[in-house]
Amino acid sequence: LKELKPKHVYLSFGDCGTYASAVKNAGATLYSNCGDSEGAVAHAEAGVDVVVAQGSDAGGHTHPTASAFALVPQARAALDAAGHGSPLLAAAGGIADGRGLAAALVLGADAGVLGTTFAAARESTYTASQKRAVVETTCGASGTTLGTFIDAVRGIDRHSSGLPGRAVVNKSTRLEAAYLAADDAGRAELRAEHDAGVQATGEGLDWGATWAGAACGLVTSVRPAAAIVDSVLGDARAALEQGAGMVE
Repeated sequence: LKELKPKHVYLSFGDCGTYASAVKNAGATLYSNCGDSEGAVAHAEAGVDVVVAQGSDAGGHTHPTASAFALVPQARAALDAAGHGSPLLAAAGGIADGRGLAAALVLGADAGVLGTTFAAARESTYTASQKRAVVETTCGASGTTLGTFIDAVRGIDRHSSGLPGRAVVNKSTRLEAAYLAADDAGRAELRAEHDAGVQATGEGLDWGATWAGAACGLVTSVRPAAAIVDSVLGDARAALEQGAGMVE
């Protein structure tokens, strides 16, 4: 905070109360993920500027118990009931285009967080192979998997968040059944197979971890971030106008 002086700080996990005062004193806007209504209220009480209700459809390590579709209106109701009208509420998890953003707004969010869509943006630090993995996954329901195995096969017994992760299905994730049935020696061999695959091809379509949300089937090309923003806003506006036309 002292060296970089960021304008925005986004905390994914943990107790935001530990860092909230330092972030606010540095003049930055603070965002923080939560996975339930109680967490939303706790983050608001800690001074978070943007409470992000993260559903189970999100890519990467995520709260696994409810989708954003169910969580967002409950978090909105809880914040309102507790008298927290000042923090904004953002929806995350399963929002990949303008229709998802429009849905989030109707559910009570003030904004949407699009992670996977921008992971495949031209400016993203994802490798070309990882971007290809996102774009070529035609349905995130069958093409991604949520759990702790992708961490385990990479040598991480427990992720620091304590949460499972959602990643694109590939040769690494398909080792899970054999890994669970193996003894310690067998698991070491499977980790070695995974490591060799990543070394040969890099993280991406074939091996390794490509974190992606369940809506990744809506990401069909690698585009500049500005083009993504324009299309998402335009499509959200069209979806909201179409919905308004259904009301008499």
